[in-house]
Amino acid sequence: MHLSREEALFILEMWWKAQTPLRVFFSRPGADRQFRATISELTRSAVKLVSGSETFHVELEGAEFNGDQNAAASSDYQAYLVSEFRDGDRCYFYVPRVASP
Repeated sequence: MHLSREEALFILEMWWKAQTPLRVFFSRPGADRQFRATISELTRSAVKLVSGSETFHVELEGAEFNGDQNAAASSDYQAYLVSEFRDGDRCYFYVPRVASP
């Protein structure tokens, strides 16, 4: 579902404060990348992600957001947020579903 910038920032802030493990996918024309990360810093215009010894900086200015805090039960993820940019770049943030015992 479409989210406002404020709603997207609220979701990112919750994940940052809880140090939620994320599965992140960057999609750009000609290059895709995926990794596990946590949010180490968040501002109104950017999010900094840490994955092992690497740090990634994602600008949020100009992005349109889609996401859901309660993904379908059949999904591998319990929540997601997608930032889409006019140049075709996308950044997907997924919260993996915790396996039931």
